[in-house]
Amino acid sequence: MKFVTLCEYTGFIECEIFADSYKRWGLATVRWPVIEVQATIAVFENRNGFTLNAHRIGKPKAKAHRKGTSRKMEQASSSFVS
Repeated sequence: MKFVTLCEYTGFIECEIFADSYKRWGLATVRWPVIEVQATIAVFENRNGFTLNAHRIGKPKAKAHRKGTSRKMEQASSSFVS
């Protein structure tokens, strides 16, 4: 397991990568200081929280600059710092 902080332009969130996901993608959290997570959000039935089901954790993909956002914000919007 590993604890990580996800960040994007709206804020930060603390997350935990559980053992099965860490076995699959743990090396990426060590290899790169900033990584990209692709996940599905599932809200708890009581609406008091949610979980992220990771589909991919790895090196951030290069993106074209979007109009109206800074490059730094654009990078942070789809990545997190471990």
